[in-house]
Amino acid sequence: MGRRPHDGAGERRIVRRLLIPLTGVAVFGALALAIAHHQPDFVQRIRYPLRYEAIVRGHAKNYDLDPSLLAAVIYTESRFNARAR
Repeated sequence: MGRRPHDGAGERRIVRRLLIPLTGVAVFGALALAIAHHQPDFVQRIRYPLRYEAIVRGHAKNYDLDPSLLAAVIYTESRFNARAR
């Protein structure tokens, strides 16, 4: 049987087929890591929605507090349950 000489074209094709999806995965992973690490404001608002926003912001302003801190204390104490005692 006659065998063709090995020119590596098939291996290059396989590498190219794998390289494109792997590059996409790497870019997506880097982007996800950057967003998770830096936590832009829109991500913070999605992950931690501020319930009773107007009330929390009003009281935070009255007492010169960060609204996020006040919301965190309320969440820790009562989970925003108005009936909690």
